[in-house]
Amino acid sequence: EVLWQALPRDPGPPVSVMVSAWPDFDAGDLDERAEGEMARLQRVVTAVRTIRSESNISPNKKIELAISCIEDRLVEMYTGHRGLIEDMVRAESVTVGHNLSQPAGAGSMVLGDVAVYVPLKGVIDLAGERKRLEKERIKFQGLVQGMEAKLTNRGFLDNAPREVVDREHKRRHEYEENLAKLEASLELLGSDN
Repeated sequence: EVLWQALPRDPGPPVSVMVSAWPDFDAGDLDERAEGEMARLQRVVTAVRTIRSESNISPNKKIELAISCIEDRLVEMYTGHRGLIEDMVRAESVTVGHNLSQPAGAGSMVLGDVAVYVPLKGVIDLAGERKRLEKERIKFQGLVQGMEAKLTNRGFLDNAPREVVDREHKRRHEYEENLAKLEASLELLGSDN
């Protein structure tokens, strides 16, 4: 209501947004190019936030970001929105270019014709993160092995209700997915330098 009152409008009734008419739709107001750009920006922001999350980077920590594009129009588009991207992903700087190579020890995600890279050196304690990930990897290896033993046990399979067996298969699959993510993160961090 407060925002509506601050908007420019014709004088007189209605005096409240609650009793005003719904705005009319005008197809001429649609901008497909802008909507396409916004969708691309959203994918890049989501990718960077995923890398931050998977790499255990604090949301408050400023990062460096590189956006590698295949096409000139994409370099131009992302360069034009560099300030918005910096704000949305808490980046200290955003480098946009053609076919940039992935920095060593950088988190990355490929989004079709665009790749995003977040260098991790100096942002996180690489040795501490490797140690944490290795501990998690060992934990999930044990969980997967335990689940495999359970799911190959004839006594369990013969006596457990079908939905319990299905639930355990689903849990094993989730453990395997987590293990794969941990191994990918460890590979990304590489060895001690």
